[in-house]
Amino acid sequence: MLSAAFYVCAAARLLSTATADPEAMIAAAGNVCPDGWSKITSVAACRAAMDLVGYNGEEYKGDEDESSWPSGCYFCDDVGGCQDGFWFNEDTKGAAKGKAQPVCGKGLEPLSDTTSILFMGDSDVDYWQTQGYDRSHNVAVGGCKVWVVTRAGRVDATATSRIVGTKAVMTNRYTCKDVFRETDAMLDAFGPGLEWVVLVCGENDIAYGTKPSKAFKRFKSIVDEVVATGARLLYMGTKPEPSTKSMWDEYREYDELIREYATSLADAGADPPLVMVDVYPAFETLGNPNSFYRRDKLHLSGEGYALWD
Repeated sequence: MLSAAFYVCAAARLLSTATADPEAMIAAAGNVCPDGWSKITSVAACRAAMDLVGYNGEEYKGDEDESSWPSGCYFCDDVGGCQDGFWFNEDTKGAAKGKAQPVCGKGLEPLSDTTSILFMGDSDVDYWQTQGYDRSHNVAVGGCKVWVVTRAGRVDATATSRIVGTKAVMTNRYTCKDVFRETDAMLDAFGPGLEWVVLVCGENDIAYGTKPSKAFKRFKSIVDEVVATGARLLYMGTKPEPSTKSMWDEYREYDELIREYATSLADAGADPPLVMVDVYPAFETLGNPNSFYRRDKLHLSGEGYALWD
């Protein structure tokens, strides 16, 4: 029998659903927002706004401090000298630059006033249409990270320059290690009223050769930071993806470690701080058809996400 820390059902049984109030928009090219709208003032809010305007987290390109580009959050699409995507400019004044468009918010900040649920993690969360969850924001990162290759041919893993030196990039998928690096900052930005963090990570760690035990240590570090703030963490378990059969044993091992940790944290009579939605066995019980996944047989389809919702 499953303990209170486990669910083989949709996340919606734990998270309230409603229409979110905060709004965001991509304004006309320039450096001002329309009347009634405000410039976005933080990286976290910029990433939340991206989700509100219908873009995935992989489209966030970096932050900068440049007086010659729009201040705050802005969007580039075929703008000279700017890599397509979203940027955050720390310069408080900024300036209009070509066709670069400011991203504006209404009722979005302060984030702590609009957030009870924070969605974090890899592409499984990034591609999940989570706007229907009340007082929620999604800052997950799907696809790949872009590493700037300098003109000298060196990889700059920290660069956020809008101009890719040689027009060549290396890519990497988001892991628990990446999530952990930004957990503190995100908790600070979206707290202190945060009630839930919904997390998916670990599959990419394993795909890059990380042992399940090490991937779990990274995951546990995230959980410990979240729980220390008084929030709870909801983990959506691994999936038996048709394209990753060679890793299924490792997926199950990883989930078992998380299952054991959730049990150890559960206290009878109290709400468990770590809750696991046991996706893998639930999908197997349902036959795990290809229709649960996109054509790549890796990422969830609308039918698959409907089971999460």
